Amino acid sequence: SRPACEVLGRLPGTELFRDVRRYPAALCTPGLLVFRFHAPLHFANAEFFCAQLRELLRRRASRACATRALVLDCSAMTEIDFSANSA
Repeated sequence: SRPACEVLGRLPGTELFRDVRRYPAALCTPGLLVFRFHAPLHFANAEFFCAQLRELLRRRASRACATRALVLDCSAMTEIDFSANSA
């Protein structure tokens, strides 16, 4: 399973966070990564979830914009399977 993943940024003048690829006006806060995973988290996609997050963190570190804080937007995770709990 390869669910969609998004980095979210805040739309200026609002409290709304949107996918930075679909909304170019959405701004990321330096040092903060807001990540949304569009699926329940379970044994079949737990490794994919971790791999996507690791790769994002690695890319940000290599661009000298290291992540100091991570926010997981779990609004699309309708369920977290016990087997994925350690992800």
